[in-house]
Amino acid sequence: MAGFRKVRGVVAAGLLLVLCAASAGPLAAATDGPDDGPARYRELLQSGNLNNNLGRFELAEQAFRDALAACENAFGPEHPDCADPMTRLALEISNQERFEEAELVFQRAESLSREASSPLDHPRYLTYRAMGMANRRRFSEAFDLVTEANQRRQGVIQTTAAAAAKGESGARQALDHGMADLAHGLYVQAGMALRLGRPEDAKVTAHLARRLVLRVDGVPKWWTAVIDELLAVIDLRQGNIEAAEERLKLALETKRVALGNTRAVALSHLTLGAVYNEGQRDLDALQAMRPGLAIVNEELGEVPGVDVERLIPFLRSAHSETLRETDKRAALSAEMFVASQLVRSGGTAKAVARMAARFASGRPEVAALVRQAQEAARRRDQLRLDLGRAAISRAGQGSERRLADLRKAYAEAVKSASTLEKDLAEAFPDYARLAIPSPVPAKRLGELLGPDEALLHIVLGEEESFGFLVRGDAILAAPLGIGRADIESAVRELRQPFEEQGASIQPFDMAAAHALYRRLFSPFEEQLAGVRHLIVAPSGALLSLPFSLLITQPTTGLGPTDYARAAWLTKDMAVSVMPSVRAFADLRGLVKPSTAPLPFLGFGDPAVSGGKGMSALAAYCRTGGAIPPELLRGLLPLPETAQELRHVAGVLGAKPDALFLGNDATEEKLRGLDLDQYRILYFATHGLLPGELRCQAEPGLAFSPPQGPNDDPARDGLLDASEIANLKLDAELVVLSACNTGGGGSGQFGGEALSGLVRAFFQAGARSLLVSHWQVDSIATTRLMSGLFDRLAADPAGGAAEALRRAQIALIQNPETAHPAFWGAFTLVGASAGGGDRPALSALEQESGG
Repeated sequence: MAGFRKVRGVVAAGLLLVLCAASAGPLAAATDGPDDGPARYRELLQSGNLNNNLGRFELAEQAFRDALAACENAFGPEHPDCADPMTRLALEISNQERFEEAELVFQRAESLSREASSPLDHPRYLTYRAMGMANRRRFSEAFDLVTEANQRRQGVIQTTAAAAAKGESGARQALDHGMADLAHGLYVQAGMALRLGRPEDAKVTAHLARRLVLRVDGVPKWWTAVIDELLAVIDLRQGNIEAAEERLKLALETKRVALGNTRAVALSHLTLGAVYNEGQRDLDALQAMRPGLAIVNEELGEVPGVDVERLIPFLRSAHSETLRETDKRAALSAEMFVASQLVRSGGTAKAVARMAARFASGRPEVAALVRQAQEAARRRDQLRLDLGRAAISRAGQGSERRLADLRKAYAEAVKSASTLEKDLAEAFPDYARLAIPSPVPAKRLGELLGPDEALLHIVLGEEESFGFLVRGDAILAAPLGIGRADIESAVRELRQPFEEQGASIQPFDMAAAHALYRRLFSPFEEQLAGVRHLIVAPSGALLSLPFSLLITQPTTGLGPTDYARAAWLTKDMAVSVMPSVRAFADLRGLVKPSTAPLPFLGFGDPAVSGGKGMSALAAYCRTGGAIPPELLRGLLPLPETAQELRHVAGVLGAKPDALFLGNDATEEKLRGLDLDQYRILYFATHGLLPGELRCQAEPGLAFSPPQGPNDDPARDGLLDASEIANLKLDAELVVLSACNTGGGGSGQFGGEALSGLVRAFFQAGARSLLVSHWQVDSIATTRLMSGLFDRLAADPAGGAAEALRRAQIALIQNPETAHPAFWGAFTLVGASAGGGDRPALSALEQESGG
């Protein structure tokens, strides 16, 4: 046997599937009537389970949503037996990383499941809730939940077995249901034990699950294959590579026969490759994993990408081969780069892809149809979320009527979105392909980069990470020697002075900033020589950090506050951020520059007076209606923003009617404008995040509230992300000169920090955005922004990233403003030229010869 590497975090996350049998509730068990309702209900549950196992979470979600509707139509919306499809629906939403929405549905299912007629429904709820916790990497809580669920199941099985022994009608079938449910629960419990570093406990529990599956009549054979795959991972964790390989080969063949070349089989290929990687059989690992990666790539239109831990063994093996086979280094590095883009992408990358596809059609009537389809899909998704919120609250007179109205509106929205999608497929067949955020080859990326530009793509794993630098026709792939937890710790340390702002500015740890730079950039320093614009496509906690405040040289010899002399990265090169590699390719290759005729539109200095401010907003529960004007009026005034906006408007040659300040800076005024006529949109106001507002699931921008009472959400003064996404823009740049507009709102690292407002503005039609990562000093921001636009007006070809860099340097050179609290908060997100020329033709035009 080949040598054995120290086992790194071989995947258990993402391995667990839903193996449960269909619900045994009254609708599923009922005799079929003329409308065939029970049969349809069972069919929907089976469809949902199958699509879950194939990784097609969107299709599974729709099946369980339809099953829930069937149950509620049959028994009423508060019937306890509707807890089962509701719980399954919640898990599918969680599988798509819409965690806040999933939490709403889980909460609604919790109390119902306790009263369900089937004693298995509450244990099943606990198990699915545990899997939702695992999606959020809260493995200890998940283990406790599923352990409790299995203890409850064992009690149910004992009671049912006694009834079956007496020959009671239906008891034998109920016993099989209970044993199948327990097998699934034990399988989940074993996965959680493995994640908690208890492989022996995991092994015992997984074997119990396997024995139960073999005892239950009618269980598909591939169930045992799924459990065998988990056992193989446990074997691998314990160093039994040969046993793991044997199990996986058998499991892979069983799943291929039963499920075809689907995602479930793809994951088996990747797990087998991980086994070979641990045994230092790197060529075998690559050969085993390539078919799996091909399946994942092929199915990106139907299923999301894979967890990063699935890809780390492939990247590790390919990198080892580049060290051994120098003549294949370039090809292997390019293959690694494509594979690294198969990591599950966030909503911002998808929004960019859809926006780019809309602009790429080249036909106004088709672009309008694309926009209609996107707006219909957004309305459908928003109504789905509103329905979940309303179902949770159920408070106050008229709540049942509101629920009925929402259900009707949601059904109509689903139908409308489906019809428009079909029309779009006929009018613009390329849309579906373009709107999928699929991988971009390094060669194509190099063609889009200017001669003094480079793109750095960073993939963070739990224990090890990889970086990819693309410059021209060259690509370099390298391990970074740092894992997710260390990155999170480093980012948290660097952000601390800005998040704990008080009467005085906290010291910034320059040595830590240099240490993180070394961890991320040291493999690429030679290739970065001469780069003037660096585009970074980061992940995880790195999305929460402006790269410009990393320090490129040791800080020895500097005093603790000698910030002006530090070798900040922004002194060497402009830095902009992309939500994904594909987003960069879309914005550079498909989206043409804005053709809007007017240079600038600005809103700022909202008419607020201070008072209880954020504390009052945080205590208010908004559930879909208009926010009371007096709450927004309590925000702190921002008088300096008026000077900021006037200066920028003057520099860009805007007319006086392009500026809306004070009482004129209202949401109603914004909605009355043709926003697609402006190349630059500038919002100098407060940004409000979900974590700051109770019951608020999306971020927003605060405008001047109405003077009197108002019940219209479209003019209440809080422009939500969903409202922003529905705007029609043709903007080269949107500036969010506000508090914390780049954040994700969760208050935690590891999520997609560049979400919320950024995603919404991309969807609306922005090419790039300037956002802040923490609460910013209003006076310093005015100086920074004025300097930025002075430079952008003097050198438009240099791009916003270079203009931002020069404005930052001007503040750094002044010891009074050299601390990064004054200049470091802002990041450019998007396709600023930054030193490279944008392509004259879109990719579609190049392909068509036009």
